[in-house]
Amino acid sequence: MAHHQRYRVAQWGLYLPNGEVLGEPETPVLFNRQSATASGYDTKGTLESWRQEIADNVLGNPSMMLGVACALSAPIMNIIEAESFGVHLFGGSTAGKTTTANIASSLYGHPDKIRLSWNATGLGLINEASARNDNFMPLDEIGQGSNRKYIEQTAYALFNGVGKIQGAKDGGNRELQRWRIMAFSTGEIDLEGYLSMEGIKTNAGQLVRLLNVPITRAKVYHAFPTERHTLTI
Repeated sequence: MAHHQRYRVAQWGLYLPNGEVLGEPETPVLFNRQSATASGYDTKGTLESWRQEIADNVLGNPSMMLGVACALSAPIMNIIEAESFGVHLFGGSTAGKTTTANIASSLYGHPDKIRLSWNATGLGLINEASARNDNFMPLDEIGQGSNRKYIEQTAYALFNGVGKIQGAKDGGNRELQRWRIMAFSTGEIDLEGYLSMEGIKTNAGQLVRLLNVPITRAKVYHAFPTERHTLTI
Protein backbone atom coordinates (compact mmCIF):
# COMPACT_ATOMS: atom_id res chain seq x y z
CA MET A 1 0.00 0.00 0.00
CA ALA A 2 1.43 3.37 -0.97
CA HIS A 3 2.21 5.73 1.87
CA HIS A 4 0.61 9.14 1.57
CA GLN A 5 1.92 11.97 3.71
CA ARG A 6 -0.83 14.20 4.98
CA TYR A 7 -0.60 17.69 6.39
CA ARG A 8 -2.92 19.59 8.64
CA VAL A 9 -2.65 23.02 10.20
CA ALA A 10 -2.47 22.94 13.97
CA GLN A 11 -3.59 25.92 16.04
CA TRP A 12 -4.96 27.53 12.88
CA GLY A 13 -5.49 31.26 12.98
CA LEU A 14 -4.52 34.45 11.21
CA TYR A 15 -3.69 37.41 13.40
CA LEU A 16 -4.11 40.80 11.78
CA PRO A 17 -2.12 43.89 12.83
CA ASN A 18 -5.26 45.42 14.36
CA GLY A 19 -5.49 42.49 16.81
CA GLU A 20 -8.33 40.69 15.06
CA VAL A 21 -8.05 36.90 14.96
CA LEU A 22 -9.37 34.97 11.96
CA GLY A 23 -10.06 31.32 12.63
CA GLU A 24 -10.38 29.52 15.96
CA PRO A 25 -7.04 28.61 17.60
CA GLU A 26 -7.26 25.81 20.15
CA THR A 27 -5.71 28.06 22.80
CA PRO A 28 -6.14 31.84 23.21
CA VAL A 29 -3.41 33.98 21.66
CA LEU A 30 -2.62 37.49 22.86
CA PHE A 31 -1.31 39.87 20.20
CA ASN A 32 0.13 43.19 21.36
CA ARG A 33 2.28 44.46 18.51
CA GLN A 34 1.36 47.99 17.46
CA SER A 35 0.95 48.88 13.80
CA ALA A 36 0.62 52.44 12.53
CA THR A 37 -1.96 51.15 10.06
CA ALA A 38 -4.12 49.05 12.39
CA SER A 39 -7.27 51.05 11.60
CA GLY A 40 -7.02 50.04 7.95
CA TYR A 41 -7.77 46.38 8.67
CA ASP A 42 -11.53 46.49 8.38
CA THR A 43 -14.20 44.82 6.26
CA LYS A 44 -16.64 46.13 3.70
CA GLY A 45 -18.79 44.05 1.41
CA THR A 46 -18.56 40.28 1.10
CA LEU A 47 -16.14 37.71 -0.25
CA GLU A 48 -18.50 37.03 -3.13
CA SER A 49 -18.72 40.72 -4.04
CA TRP A 50 -14.89 40.96 -4.00
CA ARG A 51 -14.71 37.99 -6.35
CA GLN A 52 -17.23 39.50 -8.74
CA GLU A 53 -16.15 43.15 -8.67
CA ILE A 54 -12.38 42.72 -8.28
CA ALA A 55 -11.11 39.21 -8.93
CA ASP A 56 -13.09 38.67 -12.12
CA ASN A 57 -11.82 41.98 -13.52
CA VAL A 58 -8.21 41.10 -12.73
CA LEU A 59 -8.26 38.05 -15.01
CA GLY A 60 -6.14 38.59 -18.10
CA ASN A 61 -3.99 41.30 -16.52
CA PRO A 62 -0.69 39.62 -15.53
CA SER A 63 0.64 42.30 -13.17
CA MET A 64 -2.63 42.55 -11.25
CA MET A 65 -2.87 38.78 -11.05
CA LEU A 66 0.68 38.78 -9.65
CA GLY A 67 -0.28 41.35 -7.01
CA VAL A 68 -3.26 39.29 -5.85
CA ALA A 69 -1.16 36.12 -5.79
CA CYS A 70 1.45 37.84 -3.64
CA ALA A 71 -1.19 39.04 -1.19
CA LEU A 72 -2.72 35.57 -0.94
CA SER A 73 0.68 33.95 -0.38
CA ALA A 74 1.43 35.91 2.80
CA PRO A 75 -0.65 33.89 5.32
CA ILE A 76 0.66 30.52 4.13
CA MET A 77 4.37 31.40 4.31
CA ASN A 78 4.64 30.06 7.84
CA ILE A 79 2.87 26.84 6.88
CA ILE A 80 5.33 26.10 4.07
CA GLU A 81 8.26 27.47 6.12
CA ALA A 82 9.15 30.06 3.49
CA GLU A 83 11.44 32.99 4.27
CA SER A 84 10.48 36.62 3.80
CA PHE A 85 10.51 37.76 0.21
CA GLY A 86 9.15 40.54 -1.93
CA VAL A 87 8.26 41.69 -5.42
CA HIS A 88 9.18 45.12 -6.77
CA LEU A 89 6.83 46.08 -9.59
CA PHE A 90 8.34 48.82 -11.72
CA GLY A 91 7.31 50.85 -14.75
CA GLY A 92 6.44 54.35 -15.93
CA SER A 93 3.91 56.62 -14.26
CA THR A 94 0.22 55.85 -14.87
CA ALA A 95 1.15 52.27 -15.80
CA GLY A 96 -1.05 50.84 -13.04
CA LYS A 97 1.48 50.07 -10.28
CA THR A 98 -0.41 51.75 -7.45
CA THR A 99 -3.72 50.38 -8.72
CA THR A 100 -2.19 46.90 -8.62
CA ALA A 101 -0.98 47.45 -5.04
CA ASN A 102 -4.43 48.73 -4.06
CA ILE A 103 -6.18 45.69 -5.53
CA ALA A 104 -3.80 43.37 -3.68
CA SER A 105 -4.24 45.33 -0.44
CA SER A 106 -8.04 45.17 -0.70
CA LEU A 107 -7.81 41.53 0.39
CA TYR A 108 -6.92 42.76 3.88
CA GLY A 109 -8.71 46.07 4.31
CA HIS A 110 -8.70 49.68 3.14
CA PRO A 111 -5.84 50.02 0.61
CA ASP A 112 -5.06 53.67 1.36
CA LYS A 113 -4.82 52.95 5.07
CA ILE A 114 -2.69 49.80 5.07
CA ARG A 115 -0.34 50.77 2.25
CA LEU A 116 3.04 52.00 3.49
CA SER A 117 5.60 54.30 1.90
CA TRP A 118 9.35 53.90 1.46
CA ASN A 119 9.54 57.41 2.91
CA ALA A 120 9.88 56.13 6.48
CA THR A 121 12.60 55.38 8.98
CA GLY A 122 14.30 52.01 8.86
CA LEU A 123 13.21 51.23 12.42
CA GLY A 124 9.64 52.22 11.59
CA LEU A 125 9.47 49.75 8.71
CA ILE A 126 11.07 47.03 10.83
CA ASN A 127 8.45 47.60 13.53
CA GLU A 128 5.73 47.37 10.87
CA ALA A 129 7.21 44.12 9.57
CA SER A 130 7.15 42.70 13.09
CA ALA A 131 3.54 43.82 13.59
CA ARG A 132 2.60 42.28 10.23
CA ASN A 133 4.33 38.95 10.82
CA ASP A 134 3.08 36.32 8.34
CA ASN A 135 1.19 39.07 6.54
CA PHE A 136 1.21 41.31 3.48
CA MET A 137 3.28 44.52 3.40
CA PRO A 138 2.66 46.89 0.46
CA LEU A 139 5.27 49.63 -0.03
CA ASP A 140 4.44 52.35 -2.54
CA GLU A 141 6.93 54.25 -4.72
CA ILE A 142 10.53 53.45 -3.88
CA GLY A 143 11.54 56.84 -5.32
CA GLN A 144 10.02 58.54 -2.26
CA GLY A 145 12.70 57.07 0.02
CA SER A 146 14.83 59.61 1.86
CA ASN A 147 18.05 58.45 0.19
CA ARG A 148 19.28 55.50 -1.80
CA LYS A 149 21.73 54.23 0.81
CA TYR A 150 18.89 54.10 3.28
CA ILE A 151 16.75 52.13 0.81
CA GLU A 152 19.56 49.61 0.32
CA GLN A 153 20.00 49.04 4.06
CA THR A 154 16.28 48.90 4.79
CA ALA A 155 15.51 46.52 1.93
CA TYR A 156 18.20 44.15 3.16
CA ALA A 157 17.09 44.38 6.81
CA LEU A 158 13.41 43.77 5.99
CA PHE A 159 14.09 40.38 4.46
CA ASN A 160 16.51 39.21 7.14
CA GLY A 161 13.51 38.48 9.32
CA VAL A 162 15.21 39.40 12.58
CA GLY A 163 15.96 42.72 14.25
CA LYS A 164 19.12 44.02 15.86
CA ILE A 165 20.17 42.85 19.31
CA GLN A 166 19.52 45.71 21.73
CA GLY A 167 20.35 46.07 25.39
CA ALA A 168 17.59 46.45 27.97
CA LYS A 169 17.48 49.30 30.50
CA ASP A 170 17.64 46.91 33.45
CA GLY A 171 20.47 44.84 32.01
CA GLY A 172 20.61 41.96 29.60
CA ASN A 173 19.09 42.22 26.15
CA ARG A 174 15.64 42.94 24.80
CA GLU A 175 13.72 40.15 23.13
CA LEU A 176 14.59 39.94 19.45
CA GLN A 177 11.97 41.02 16.95
CA ARG A 178 11.30 38.34 14.35
CA TRP A 179 9.00 38.42 11.37
CA ARG A 180 8.10 36.82 8.07
CA ILE A 181 6.50 39.05 5.45
CA MET A 182 5.52 39.19 1.81
CA ALA A 183 6.41 42.71 0.62
CA PHE A 184 4.97 44.25 -2.53
CA SER A 185 6.91 47.32 -3.63
CA THR A 186 6.35 49.72 -6.53
CA GLY A 187 8.52 52.25 -8.35
CA GLU A 188 9.29 53.75 -11.73
CA ILE A 189 12.59 51.88 -12.08
CA ASP A 190 13.97 48.59 -10.78
CA LEU A 191 15.90 48.38 -7.51
CA GLU A 192 19.27 47.82 -9.17
CA GLY A 193 18.88 50.83 -11.46
CA TYR A 194 17.59 53.02 -8.62
CA LEU A 195 20.57 52.29 -6.37
CA SER A 196 23.12 52.58 -9.19
CA MET A 197 22.18 56.25 -9.63
CA GLU A 198 24.18 56.88 -6.48
CA GLY A 199 26.95 54.43 -7.29
CA ILE A 200 25.57 51.72 -5.00
CA LYS A 201 26.13 48.21 -6.28
CA THR A 202 23.31 45.78 -5.64
CA ASN A 203 24.41 42.40 -4.34
CA ALA A 204 22.89 39.12 -5.41
CA GLY A 205 21.27 38.58 -2.01
CA GLN A 206 19.16 41.70 -2.40
CA LEU A 207 18.00 40.77 -5.90
CA VAL A 208 16.94 37.32 -4.71
CA ARG A 209 15.01 38.72 -1.74
CA LEU A 210 13.25 41.48 -3.68
CA LEU A 211 12.43 40.35 -7.21
CA ASN A 212 12.28 43.06 -9.88
CA VAL A 213 9.29 42.55 -12.16
CA PRO A 214 8.45 45.01 -14.99
CA ILE A 215 4.78 45.89 -15.07
CA THR A 216 2.83 44.38 -17.93
CA ARG A 217 0.21 46.73 -19.27
CA ALA A 218 -3.27 45.28 -19.35
CA LYS A 219 -4.25 43.57 -22.59
CA VAL A 220 -7.69 42.46 -21.51
CA TYR A 221 -9.89 45.32 -20.38
CA HIS A 222 -12.88 44.96 -18.09
CA ALA A 223 -15.28 47.79 -17.41
CA PHE A 224 -17.86 48.30 -14.72
CA PRO A 225 -20.22 51.26 -14.18
CA THR A 226 -20.10 53.60 -11.21
CA GLU A 227 -22.59 56.28 -10.24
CA ARG A 228 -20.92 58.85 -12.51
CA HIS A 229 -18.88 57.06 -15.16
CA THR A 230 -17.33 53.80 -16.28
CA LEU A 231 -14.02 52.59 -14.89
CA THR A 232 -11.65 50.36 -16.83
CA ILE A 233 -9.28 47.81 -15.31
